[in-house]
Amino acid sequence: MRRVAVGAMGLGGVVLAMAAGCVPQADYDAQLMHNRKLQEELEGTRQDLADARANLKNLRDRLGPLEQDAAKNRELAESYRAERDRLLDEYNKAKAALESGLAAGLDKPIIIERKLPAELDTALKDFAAKYPDLVEFDSRTGVVKWKADLLFALGSDVVRDTAKTALQQFADVVNSAAAADFDVFIVGHTDNVPIVKPETRQKHPTNWHLSANRAIAVKEALRQATVAETRLGIGGYSDTRPVVANVGRTGAEKNRRVEVYLVPKGSVGVAGEAQRT
Repeated sequence: MRRVAVGAMGLGGVVLAMAAGCVPQADYDAQLMHNRKLQEELEGTRQDLADARANLKNLRDRLGPLEQDAAKNRELAESYRAERDRLLDEYNKAKAALESGLAAGLDKPIIIERKLPAELDTALKDFAAKYPDLVEFDSRTGVVKWKADLLFALGSDVVRDTAKTALQQFADVVNSAAAADFDVFIVGHTDNVPIVKPETRQKHPTNWHLSANRAIAVKEALRQATVAETRLGIGGYSDTRPVVANVGRTGAEKNRRVEVYLVPKGSVGVAGEAQRT
């Protein structure tokens, strides 16, 4: 800018000098050429400034989404840290409970709390509320308890027709997006009354067989309701895990049950998998 001003002043001087008749034409032309060069440099500088401003705006426009992504990543990292801390706290509680149980001779059951995600927890609560006579949902442990006497006839592993609609709707919950990251582990339980009827013993020699076969029957019902078989696992505990004392009709009924656990995908291994890999 300063050079242009000087050039302009020089041009004025040349004009005045020419007007006075004391500046040669060659000098005037040279000064004029110099001024034009300064003008061109000024225009170039202005264009460079405009380009720099445009580049700066472009960088700011690109930086905005990156800053938003960075903020989301920070929130996600904080969520992961919170989940890690929650799981670590549950682990420490379970470890302390186990050590306490061992010290006390394991005379009391150890209950490990395992809260399911809010959306899945709500879906299971709504499902259990729809079938209160058939199902109980323990939100604290994430276990769905089916009353065996309403699922099966005594000594049978054939699912009652009256329970099939509820099993289909439970399968709908399992197939929902909320449960996509969970597998299903089904466990059968019986009371402590031995199987004595010959026709029943032919298929279920012991309560161990009956508890496992009932778990298989529920597994098959869920499979037929389009739950992928790769997500299903089964187990049977016979009468070894009673929830109450097997005293009277009420106690036996409560102990005859099928428990369904929704567990993180991959938690239940496949028999022989370690040998194949």
